[in-house]
Amino acid sequence: MPAAGVYGRLLDRMTEPVAVTDTAFRVRYVNAAAARCLERSRAEVVGRPLSDFLPGRYDSGPPDAGSGWRFERLAQGWAAFGPLRTAASVVDEEWVQRMVDAEQLAAVGQLAASVAHEIGAPLTAISVAVEYLLKRECGTCQFAGRDLEVILTQTRRIAQLSRRLVDLARPGEPELRPIDLNRVIAEGFELLEKQLARSGIKTALLLEPALPLLHGDADQLQQVLLNLVLNAQRAMAQGGGRLEVSTRLRRPNVELVVADTGPGIAAADVPKIFLPFFSRSGGTGLGLPLARQIVHKHGGSIEVESVPGAGAVFKVRLPAGQP
Repeated sequence: MPAAGVYGRLLDRMTEPVAVTDTAFRVRYVNAAAARCLERSRAEVVGRPLSDFLPGRYDSGPPDAGSGWRFERLAQGWAAFGPLRTAASVVDEEWVQRMVDAEQLAAVGQLAASVAHEIGAPLTAISVAVEYLLKRECGTCQFAGRDLEVILTQTRRIAQLSRRLVDLARPGEPELRPIDLNRVIAEGFELLEKQLARSGIKTALLLEPALPLLHGDADQLQQVLLNLVLNAQRAMAQGGGRLEVSTRLRRPNVELVVADTGPGIAAADVPKIFLPFFSRSGGTGLGLPLARQIVHKHGGSIEVESVPGAGAVFKVRLPAGQP
């Protein structure tokens, strides 16, 4: 966990004390505010157990150091936040959350590389063998043809999931060029409209005219739309509903809004929906994390508003002009 190299400059700007530890609560990094709060130099703190400076409970369950310190779980350790809270530190919490998210996605990246390596070759071998059997003209193969097609379909599905894991861990850098967001959304929406109608979902596309051009990657932004719409479709799978996709200018940003009339999102689930593999609707739990990564790479932001029983509204904000 290269906290000093990746997060050091960011954390040092915070007025709130922050210490990053490994899983054994040995300090890996402290920002300047934490060093002052602990009344030690960084050299005295880094590498030593946090309990040497903050007596508390570190043996089982969530750690507790008292005195207003709070802890957040990271993929490879813990982040401890000190008791000093000012207006500036509250503003900085968005950046702390991004640090936590980066740790979680780094863990997914390690998993993705392992999964792709381990199952890629066997899946290819199975697919080739099944395709060969399907092409053979023999009574037994013809009799089992439907079963073989099911095997081939499910094998390809597993391979697709593996590729999506890799995409989530290492999404390609966007090829930024001037694009018309309305055109990008209209073309992507056209691909989804019939599928939504078959699910009993009524749709509306409301594009604000004369939007300024964005610098973005059209294919990646269509992927964001696809993920948000499919997420809404799964939410409304039982009883149908209405899906509205709109664009609008809110300077200095252009907004893409995807609103549905599904069951909404429980308040306890809202902080989790952008975490990998979290899903209440039976999906893979990878669509929303990938959408957020793409939006962040475009210099934008994505958020959700939801009232249980009254649907959900996803808002994507992208900077007009250069990101």
